[in-house]
Amino acid sequence: LGIPRQAVSSFDQSIEHLALLDEGFEDTYRFCDSLAQAYTEIARVLAVSFSDYEGSAQCLGKAIELQKSLVREFPSESPHRTNLANLYNNLGTVVGIGLEKAVEAEKHFFDAVMVGEELIRDGPDGLTHVGTLAKHLSNLANLQAEHSGEAALWTTIEKIESLIDNSEEAQFRAYLVKIMLDACRILDEGNRDEAAIELMHKCIVHQRNLVADFPSEPSHQLALVQVLLTAGELLSGEARFEEAESFYREVVSLTEQSSDASPENEMMRMLRAGCFIGLGRAQNSTGRGEDAAKSLLIARELLDAIPDDQGSPLLWEELGCAHYDLGQWKDAKEDLEHALRIGGHQGPNLTDGNAWWYLAMCLHQLGEVEQ
Repeated sequence: LGIPRQAVSSFDQSIEHLALLDEGFEDTYRFCDSLAQAYTEIARVLAVSFSDYEGSAQCLGKAIELQKSLVREFPSESPHRTNLANLYNNLGTVVGIGLEKAVEAEKHFFDAVMVGEELIRDGPDGLTHVGTLAKHLSNLANLQAEHSGEAALWTTIEKIESLIDNSEEAQFRAYLVKIMLDACRILDEGNRDEAAIELMHKCIVHQRNLVADFPSEPSHQLALVQVLLTAGELLSGEARFEEAESFYREVVSLTEQSSDASPENEMMRMLRAGCFIGLGRAQNSTGRGEDAAKSLLIARELLDAIPDDQGSPLLWEELGCAHYDLGQWKDAKEDLEHALRIGGHQGPNLTDGNAWWYLAMCLHQLGEVEQ
């Protein structure tokens, strides 16, 4: 009926009546399970439909207490522990995103991880729960990367690396590396550069191991290219251009054979173009203008080979900015106009205001002041 608060009141009365039943009453725990599910659903409605995050958190807290009673009564039944871990995770999400209480959210995500680890350690079917544990670790790592001290984050990263080292399943290991990479990007966005670079090196090691262990799986090589490109960007941002260049050159080597027109190689071609743009900028920053010009020319040839409806306006923008920094204003003007043209075709939000700024600067340098 759209009055979830009244529903909460009714369920609260149910709990009061439930407490009056004899402990031996056989359906008591079935009612506990049903009530926990009801509170969980009301929590979802309060958060999603009413933006009532305080009420949602209260309902999840009640569901957790009910689920904990089920875990105590039936310690060997893993579904109750799984539900408890998921409830902690949901509560962390509501508290962290809805109520913006990062410290409290971290505690709930940590509780979800603890229950998940208990499932794996104690349950007869423990290995079937590693995927759920990974999800909880992902939320915990992302929150810690944004809000917490690095010691807490490294503890979580150690748990993730332990799962990687003890898993033989390729896709699961790839997912865990992605969790680490997401945390790395959050660290970078928060200007925690040294921690981001250290975590990036860990990502590279694990992704290289995946490529070595599963050489016939092209998705792992593609992921390695993306990780190496991110490393190059991070290091360039810290003016560590020689280190960045070594990663860009590794990407060049890895993508050398990706010249056919299959969909996967279209993606590889864009990654390769992004690599040469980054390489050109690193070369320009170390005083090698001629080498930079050659790298940017290769990037342009790669982007030219991609149809506009599949192209990347942001890559064209980056190429234009790199040409501008090199003093090649005519090339920069053409690149930026290309970025704005294909960005306008694909949607209004795909081009950055940065492109307009650099285009104006190019026109000024070319003497087209009125333009």
